[in-house]
Order: sequence, then C-alpha cells, then structure tokens
Amino acid sequence: MMPGSRLRFNEASNETTGRNRDAATGQRTLLSYLRGKTGEFRERGSAEKRDTLLRGSGKPTWGAIAANFINDTGGQFSAIRLYFVATAADTDSDIIKIGLTADTHVDTDMFDKIVTNKGFRREDLEKHFPVKCHTRSTEFDATVQLRLGIGAGGEGSEALILLSRIQSGKAMESVDTMFKELVLDAPETFERADNVVAAFTDTESAYRAAVEAGAKRDALSRIVELHTQISECRARVGTFEAIERQTEVGASVLRTWLRRKELQHLESAVDANIAARDQLEPDYKRTERAANEKLERFEHLAKLLVTEGRDLEILEGQRTLAKNRLHDITTNRSAFDHDTQVLNLALASLEHLTAAQAAAAQFLNGHADEKQRLSALRNTATVDAGKADALARHLAEEREQVAKAKGRMSVRLLRARDTIIEHTGLSAEELPFVGELLDIKDTHRQWRVAAEVTLAGLARIMLVDEARLTEFSVSVDSLTMHRINFEGVPLGTGHTATPLNGHISEVLRFADDSPFIGWIYDRICGSGDDAQRVDSPDRLGGATLKVTQAGQTRRGKRGAAGTADIEPVIGFSNEARLAELDEQILAASRERDTSDARARALDKQIAGLDAVAAAHLTVTRAHWDRIDQDGAAQVVEQLDRAIRDVVENNPVLQKLRADKDAAEAAYKKAADSAAEVRLRIEDLTKQFDALVHRETALVGQQTLDVAVSDDQAAVLGELYTEVTVVDVPDYSEKGFASTAAAVARKLRDERARAGERADAARDAIELIFTSYNKQWRDDPNRGVSYDSYQQYADILEQITADEVYLLREKWRQSMDDQAVNHLIQLKNAYDDAHARIEERLAPIRRILATLPFGERRRRISIERDMRVLDEVVSLRANIDALTAELAKERTDEEYEVRYHQMRAIIDQIRKPEPGAGGAARRRRLLNVNEHIYITAIEYDPDEPDRVEIKRYDQLAPLSGGERQEFVAFMSAAALRYRLGDTHHERPRFAPVVLDEAFIKANGDFARRGVDAWTELGFQLVIAAPQDKVTGVEMLMDERKCITKNPQNRSYISDYRRDDDEDA
Repeated sequence: MMPGSRLRFNEASNETTGRNRDAATGQRTLLSYLRGKTGEFRERGSAEKRDTLLRGSGKPTWGAIAANFINDTGGQFSAIRLYFVATAADTDSDIIKIGLTADTHVDTDMFDKIVTNKGFRREDLEKHFPVKCHTRSTEFDATVQLRLGIGAGGEGSEALILLSRIQSGKAMESVDTMFKELVLDAPETFERADNVVAAFTDTESAYRAAVEAGAKRDALSRIVELHTQISECRARVGTFEAIERQTEVGASVLRTWLRRKELQHLESAVDANIAARDQLEPDYKRTERAANEKLERFEHLAKLLVTEGRDLEILEGQRTLAKNRLHDITTNRSAFDHDTQVLNLALASLEHLTAAQAAAAQFLNGHADEKQRLSALRNTATVDAGKADALARHLAEEREQVAKAKGRMSVRLLRARDTIIEHTGLSAEELPFVGELLDIKDTHRQWRVAAEVTLAGLARIMLVDEARLTEFSVSVDSLTMHRINFEGVPLGTGHTATPLNGHISEVLRFADDSPFIGWIYDRICGSGDDAQRVDSPDRLGGATLKVTQAGQTRRGKRGAAGTADIEPVIGFSNEARLAELDEQILAASRERDTSDARARALDKQIAGLDAVAAAHLTVTRAHWDRIDQDGAAQVVEQLDRAIRDVVENNPVLQKLRADKDAAEAAYKKAADSAAEVRLRIEDLTKQFDALVHRETALVGQQTLDVAVSDDQAAVLGELYTEVTVVDVPDYSEKGFASTAAAVARKLRDERARAGERADAARDAIELIFTSYNKQWRDDPNRGVSYDSYQQYADILEQITADEVYLLREKWRQSMDDQAVNHLIQLKNAYDDAHARIEERLAPIRRILATLPFGERRRRISIERDMRVLDEVVSLRANIDALTAELAKERTDEEYEVRYHQMRAIIDQIRKPEPGAGGAARRRRLLNVNEHIYITAIEYDPDEPDRVEIKRYDQLAPLSGGERQEFVAFMSAAALRYRLGDTHHERPRFAPVVLDEAFIKANGDFARRGVDAWTELGFQLVIAAPQDKVTGVEMLMDERKCITKNPQNRSYISDYRRDDDEDA
C-alpha cells in the first residue's frame, strides 16, 4: 500500500527462496503477483520455460490492494492502489498504477465492470465510484498520511522510513544496531561534507587556474627576451649582409666606407708628411754645415800628422791590412766551425787539420754504400707501410659492406648483389646466399672449417625465386660486376630430407623462417655433398664423401687438403665476422704505424749520415792559412805594439795623433747626424710620393661609391675600432690593407655570430613552444615553430602579472569562503548531530519509562556512550584549525599550506570512485551515529536511584522469547516516536501488522510483547503460520484463517479453537 522508495518490491520475502519468482531476477515481482504466477512448465519439444498463471495469460489483467479504516466516531476512509497489466507487459515498470482514496467503503470487485483492454480511465472511476484518483504517487501518499494521522502534521516520512528499515530484512544483532536502524537517520554531516567537497571543486579550480597561469607565465617568461634577441640578431645580420652585398661592378658599402676611411688617413698622413719635412729642412742645413767644419779640421790635422810621422803612417797602413785579413779569416773560421759542428772538431794547428782531412777522406769513401744500404731499408719500410695501409683501408671497406649484410658472406659477392639489387629493385631478403641461411651450431663450432670446405660452392650460390628467374636473367645480363652464381628455386616448399647423424648437415642451423629453406634442406641433406664427419684422416677411406675437422676431404681415391684460401661465409649473424675484421684492421693499422715509424727513423738516419758527409767534405776543402784565426790575430797585435812604440817615443806626434782622432770622431758624428736627417727627408719624400699616388688612385675610385647610411657607418666604425692596430700617423698602404681585411673578417665573423645567436634563440624559443604544447594541449592548431610566436606572445599577455595576481586573489578568497561557509557548517554539523541524537533519545526514554518490561514489570532505559576514534579526533582538530582566526592576514605561503591542509581534509571526506576503497573510512569519519554506542539497561522504577539491574548489548545471547520481547518493546517505542505523537495518550494511527510475530516465544513472553504494543495504544494484526499461533492466539480478539483451494484460489474463513466450539 505504501511502498518505500528505498526498497524493492516485497523486500523481506524476496530474501528467502521459493518457486514462483521472476526468471530474469530470481525475485517475486508485482507483475508475478498480479498475474498469479504459481510455477513454470516446459512445453513438449521445446527447451523454453513458460509461466503457469492464474490470470493474464495472453490477455490483460488487473488487480488492487485496498484498506478500509474506521475511526472512533465511525468515520471511514479507504485507500486503494489499482493496477492494470497489459498483455505485452514484461516488467513492473510496464504496469499502470493508480492511487484512489474514498470516505466510504469501496467494493474493489466492481472495478472489473469498467476496465477495458487499455486499462482504467479516470473519468470512469470517479463517475462510477465515490473515489478520488491520484495519478501521482506522492499526492496519494500525502493524502493517506494526512487523513490517517501518520506522522506529525500529516508528514509520515519518519514512520515510512521505519517501515522500510524493518522490511529490508537487515539483521539487528545488538541494541546499538537496532536503535540506530529504528530511530536514528543519517546525520547531516554527510550532506555538509558533500557541500564542502562540492565547494572545494571551485577552490581547487581557482588554485589550479592560478598555478596553471603561473606555470604558463614561467614557461613563456623568456620568449619576449628571445624574440627581441632574434629580431636584433636578424636585423644585425641584415645590416652586415647589406654592408657586404656587392653590385655588378663590385661596389659595396664596405668598400665605399673603407675607401673613404683610407682617404681620411691619407689626407692626415700627407699633412703630417709635409709638416715633418718642413721641420727637417733647417735641421739638415745646420747639421751639414757642422759636418763640413769638422771635416776641414780633420783634414788639416791629418796633413800635419803625415808631415811629422811618415813611419807611423806606414805601420798604420800595414795594421789596417792585417785587421782586414783577420776579419776575413774570422768569417771563414766561423763558417767552417758551423759546417763541421756535427764532427766536434778542435783544430789548433795544421797537423790537426791534416789528420781530420785524412779521416774525412776515409769516411767519404764508404758514405755512398752506407747511404744506399739505409735507403734500401727505408724504401722497404715505406712499401710495407703502404701495403699495411692499403690492407687496413680494404678491410675497413669490407667491414662497412659486411655490416650492411646479415651474415659473413664475401664482400665481393655482396657488392655484386648490391649491383643487382640496384638494377632489379629486389631486396637482399629476396636474393639470399645459401650461406646466409645457414649457421654452425654452438655445440659443433669445431666443425666450421669442415662445413666451409664441403659447402664452399653451395654456400656462395645466390638464390632467386624460380617464378621470376627469366625476368631476373634479363635484368642482370648487361651488368658489369664480379661474377656471381645464382640458381632459381621454388619458394615456400616443405622438405623431405633431414639432417643426418654424423654428417655435416647435423652441425648446421637452418633459417626455418626463410621461404627458400625447404630447397636448402633437400639440397644439402639429400645429396652426396653432405659429407660424413670422421675423427682422423686414417678413416677417410670409402666411396662416400668424408671430411676431417681440419677440412681434408676424400671421396674414394680423390681428395683435397688445405684451407689457407678458404674464406668463411656461413652464418646468420655478421658479429663474428665483424669481430674478425676489427682484429685484422687493428693488426694492419699497427703494422702500418710500425713500418711508417721505421721509415721515418731511417729517413732521419740518412739525413744524419748526409750531414756528417757534408761536414767531412768541408774539412777536405779547407786550407789552414784561410782559417788560422789565432795566427792572423797575432799579426795585428804585433803591429799594434809597433805603433805604440813609435807614438810613445814622440810627444808631438802623440799630441797630433790624439787631436786627429778627436777631430775624426767629431766629423763622423756630425756627418752621421747630417746623413740621418737627409735620409729622413728622403724617406718622407718617397712616402709623400707614394701617399699622393695612393690618394690619386682612391679619388679615382670615387665613381664606384654607394650610399652608406649612418647606422652602417656606425657599425663599421665599431668594427674598425676593434681591429685597428696602427694609428693615423703610422699609416701605410699595406697596414691599412691588413686592417681592411681584418674589418672584413670581423664583419663576416660578427654576421656568423649574430646568425648563430639568432638560431640559438630560435631553437630555445621553439623548445619552449614544444614544451608548452606538450603540457597544455588546448589548441590543436597552435604551431611550435618560431612563426607561431605571436600566438604565444598573446597568451603571455593574457596571463600577465596582474592576471596571475587576480587568479591568486580569487583562489585566496575562495579558500576563505570555503572555511567560513562550508567548513564551519561541517564543524557545526558534528555538534548538531550529537544534539539531535540526544533529542531522539529523550522521547524514546519517556516512552520506555511507561512500559513495564519482563516478568517483574521493570523498565528499560537507553544509554549512550561516546567512542573516541583517533582519526575522527584528528579530522575535527584539522577542521578547527582551518576555521580559527578567519580574519587573520596571511601570506601566499600560508595560503598554500592551508590549501594543502584543506585538500587533505577533502581527500578524507570525498566520496570514493566506484570500485575504489575508502568508503568505510569516510563513513567512520562522517557518520556521527558510529561515534556513539547504544546499550539498554533494565532497572526497577521503584528504586529512587535507578540502579542498573541488567545491561542489554548483544541480542544473540538472549533466548528467542526474550529477544522477541525486547525487540517488541524497542520497535513499539520507535514506532510511537516515528509517528510523531509521543505527547498523545494514544497514537492517532493505531493499526500495526506484524508478520510471523512471537512465533518463537512462549505464552508469557508473547503476552508481555503484545502488552507492550497494546499499552502504547496500537491495534495489532498478527500473521503467523497455523502451527505457530499457539503463543498469541489467546491474546487476540479475532482469529481468521487464510488458505487456498485446489485451484490455487485463496479465501478467508473464521478460525476457531476447540475450546471455542465447546463453549
């Protein structure tokens, strides 16, 4: 009649097992009741099950449930739920439901007269019956609750909640569970927590927006600087390129500016030259006059000295000749010593020279032979170095070729195959060599040489798909390459032959994934080339082909031996071959270096030999009188002594000689000064002519000038200043040309450097763009190249410091609002929930205080104990901390800490995702009902101190009767509370239907349970199986029996006890 929205239909009954249930859900349904499902059957010849129905089989049906209530004054009220089931109805949702109310009794059987194939019409119902139709379930419920006085003010939700909890069939094993299920509702903390979480979504969004804006700003912070650097560098590159750019006749800004710069230097240099010459002319005349005067005095004194000292003049002439000869001999001796220093000679006399010349002649006689011997050794070493170098290069090329292939095949054959691949378009996989599809098993590596020898020809055959053989032959016919053997074979065929024990085929690994491998199996294993392996040469006899580990083969009387020219080509992998080549390359390189070092040493030895020979040749050509430096010096010294003797014995001559020497020195000094000035004038004159000539040439080039902007001139001026070495007074055409070349080089270097800086900045900015796009993919059309700069600049402009500040302000305000509006509400909800629990305990206690309990008619009282849960205490402490000092000014760092503290709270109270853990912990934190523990105490109402006689906690230890009596007391009191009229003496709505009540209690327990209900003013309707009614039947005013006939139709009859009939 009043189904709860939280329950499935017939919830408590559906928890049991039975036959007449829905096939899909395994539950009794409203549809199965209305159609009267009594079972299922399977038609003969069909596996499909069908329902056994009392009605509605292949046609519509209807049903109704009705209750007629009569109050104390005789007034009536009827509540009816009317159902129509269409033929096609499959589920309860297909049923049409109508609520009816009436102020009189309504005969529901009469509805059958107005039902149609489409159901009931409202007009027909209200026309033929004294009813009011309620198409909306809520309207029907509200009317029933109001008219019957269910709940305070007609609000019966509390009573219906109690009904739903009882009908849900949930086991109640303790007083705590029973009280919380029957009396308490979910506390408001859940709703407040949901509000906190919902509000935190805005706070979190604001925080993330602020963090994201800051992150974006940080990510893009350098792009303006980099963009400016790129622009400046590119502009500088453009300036440099414009300066260097030449016209068709070779003119350029650089050449124009340098010509003008050189012309400026020339003009300054010419002016400085003229000024210098004008300054030197008087100096020259003065010094020349002074030199002439000194010359006249010197000549006069010389004449006097000649007159007074004829002998002295002769001696001085001889000394002059002797000094000249000493100078020549000294020069000769220095050259001789230099040329013979390698011999370490110490020649002090003619005899020493003679002995040295004899030794030199002896050495020179054997020099040619020794040099020829050393040269031959040197030539041999050079040839060896060249051969080793050629071998190393050849091996390196071979290694490069082998590295491209998969196996160990010969480089010559690989190159030939590459030529074929290039002209045919086929791949290496389509043209494999047999050796590339074979390898040696690791356990038989000692038989590689034998395998290479016996399969040498076969392994080097290149395989071709026989279906393409003709096309292949045409393609390669005219190619120039090393000769290569090939064979057309079928692809993808199986093989009939298998490796034989004791034969070469047993040591082989086959590339089984190759389409050519079937042919290879048959070719090797099924032919006479599969040599038998023998341990020693003395077992090579016989008609079949046999081979030793060393590679010697015999077939009958024919055999072969030797492996020096055998190149290993069998193998899947090229690793072993590459390792061999690396070793060979290293050995060849070492041989080349050793031979080259030996050749250089021999070259040095030959050069040393030639140097010694040249020194000995110098010795053989020497004459003692041309190198006798000591003898020539003695002659000069003897003449010096003779001149001193003459002068010392003649005072007049001594005085004349001194005056002449002084005059001669004075003249030389004055002549030198005049010559120096003259030379400077001559140099300046030559420089002047050159400067004027260069100036004329530069003026003539003026027609090639191009326009030079101020910016270009400034750039060139900076570069010139940086590279200038000589100043204007030291100008020279060669020096300026060097400076001009330095300016051009500097210009190119600066252009390259600017370009590199621009490229580096562009790479950096594009790296920033790429990183930004990876992190924020909010615009698929946004590029990552430098061309997309403006897009990122616009983004950066949008998230300027002001916007980031505003976002942070919004986030902080959201944090404060969260604490004020929602966390405080959650905090208060905890306290309110505890208060509401106490509010509900009070009326229950008042009700229970009026009900006698047990045989001794004592009373029951509900007791509440607080549970101290550490995680709850911690959570509430964190909430208290966040809601304290709300008006306090805080820094960004403090707000950041508060945010993470609040996030930690949110993570604890947020509803977990479906399938994730955490629901139980959230319930423990928020469900204030779990923060208390309820027990009941039994006490004597006559005792003034209300002493506890017995405490009720777990219900399991109680007997069935005790348990049903206790539950009756608690549920009766809970219902009086839920009905909302505990202040009335009697409940306004009294009927209570108890299904299978007191069936486990004896008469005493049942009586006290019924008394509890009736003393609270309830009218009981108890339904119980016939064999379980003995405990309550004597307590009832009326007894009815509901049963069914053989046609499964139920009916009601009076139920009489035997003692009733006797009476």
